[in-house]
Amino acid sequence: MKNLITVLLIIPQFLLAQQWTEDLQNPNKNFYEIQQKFNEYWENKTYEKGKGWKQFKRWENFMEQRVFPDGEMHPEILFEESQRIQDNSTPITNNVWSQIGPDNVPLVSSGSKRGIGRVNTIAFHPTDPDKIYIGAPAGGFWKSDNGGQTWSTTTDFLSNLGVSDIALNPNNPNEIFIITGDRDAGDTYSYGLMKSIDGGNTFNTTGLSFNITSYYRGNRVLIDPANTNVIIVSTSNGIYRSADGGVTFANTFSSANMTDIEFHTTNTNIVYGASKGNTSIYKSTDNGISWSQSGSGLPSTSSVVRACVAVTPDNPSAVYALFGDNNNGYYGVYKSK
Repeated sequence: MKNLITVLLIIPQFLLAQQWTEDLQNPNKNFYEIQQKFNEYWENKTYEKGKGWKQFKRWENFMEQRVFPDGEMHPEILFEESQRIQDNSTPITNNVWSQIGPDNVPLVSSGSKRGIGRVNTIAFHPTDPDKIYIGAPAGGFWKSDNGGQTWSTTTDFLSNLGVSDIALNPNNPNEIFIITGDRDAGDTYSYGLMKSIDGGNTFNTTGLSFNITSYYRGNRVLIDPANTNVIIVSTSNGIYRSADGGVTFANTFSSANMTDIEFHTTNTNIVYGASKGNTSIYKSTDNGISWSQSGSGLPSTSSVVRACVAVTPDNPSAVYALFGDNNNGYYGVYKSK
């Protein structure tokens, strides 16, 4: 937190005497007013070294996450809070991790508990913190009613035991959807989207069903919180969308294998997707009905095996993407505004 005081009070003296450069040194000024002055000054200007552009951007990046909603800056409050946390916190090195399951997985012919080491997805009940759900690539759907102390599975008799993603209806948490198959290693293939209306005790087919011999992979399932009748599912065979709670589905985009999709945090008409095979981000502005490739500046490769996309309520306009392959590891995190 000492860096905060430094950023506010020790701005290099060689900055030009524009009003915004002087305001950087005054914590009583409003962040958004300073930002506006900077943007107005640099509008239609070409970036030049030694004019304070880089110094401002560093300050802006640091302060934007720490100002009050009205733009007021109170570094003394942040510093005091930081000191309080440090005085009362336990060093992270003292934390102790312990396994909470599941560990009662049937043995396979080799004598090993195959699948216990990898979990594809985890979901939480929206109002009961003791209820946790996980999906395994070759072990099915598991649930815990006591905060992870014990686990049980209810999917041993389904067509296969792969689950890649889980979605709970926020208005009715007993309604749970699972997209079957293994999106990553292909331990199992998808036979479609399954639905439970009793909190995961039993599952039945939906309007999205596949033949396992089609060798499709299920990737992700989203329920629109603004209209829970809308369900969007990403598979290796494209994007499927339902407007009637999963009774019927339409394939709205078959040109990409999007291994991850996410809603915009404040506008669910906007959906983002990250594609496997190539480093591409796709975007829908009509709630998953149509899609187009979005943005530029991503690495050029055709060997992506994992692609993730993320958004945050703290900055709804920003999109984060992560790509990786089996040969060179990960390409890093990319951000778009």
